Amino acid sequence: MICTPSCEDRDGHPLALFREDQICFGTPHPTPLSLEDAERSGDQERAAYVETYTQRHPGGEPSVHLYAATVRDDMWLDLTPDEALKLAESLTAVATLVRADAIPGERS
Repeated sequence: MICTPSCEDRDGHPLALFREDQICFGTPHPTPLSLEDAERSGDQERAAYVETYTQRHPGGEPSVHLYAATVRDDMWLDLTPDEALKLAESLTAVATLVRADAIPGERS
């Protein structure tokens, strides 16, 4: 397998036991989610977060992978580059509206 340029391993994944395990993963880009509850286990706490990175399955096209880890559930999504750009536009538009709605002096 030839890895994508963004693959962290870049070695063709020779130690993967099966072809379907030869997945290219890019560098993760995590975003902590301060409005979501943190997961507590004993004296440790894990903040909820969303992580994005590139991914390509064997024989497939590269995609934008989105992983959300929260107390309630974890979620994985694969997006085309066009879908990811559209989502980024939507998030930016909605975040701009929320900032405009913020009351001065309150957290936004």
